[in-house]
Amino acid sequence: MKKTLVILVLIIFCVSIGAYETEKTIYALAERIAGEMGKEAFVVKVLYGETLLNNGVVEGKRKKPTESDIRAAAAAYGNFGFSGGALNCLRWRKVKNTPLEMRSGVQIYEWYFYI
Repeated sequence: MKKTLVILVLIIFCVSIGAYETEKTIYALAERIAGEMGKEAFVVKVLYGETLLNNGVVEGKRKKPTESDIRAAAAAYGNFGFSGGALNCLRWRKVKNTPLEMRSGVQIYEWYFYI
């Protein structure tokens, strides 16, 4: 009985630590999305968040996130794969008629997400 109780307490402890780290990562990602994407469309924020996670980078310019930023960060963290594995993003006007346009990528509004 005691052994089972100890194991159960350890499992609950490990799960709660994992949930805390996930929440902390999502909030940090939301701050980065807010700092870089501002008032962009929700889908662009999600793609940008996925791009950051694909690179393994959450550090950078930060700002207090809005509810939309937090939802976008959570969606990006859920890894739905909307970005197609994109590692970079630029405004389309900087990509158009350049060799970057030939790379595998996706254009959403005025943004281009590419590998």
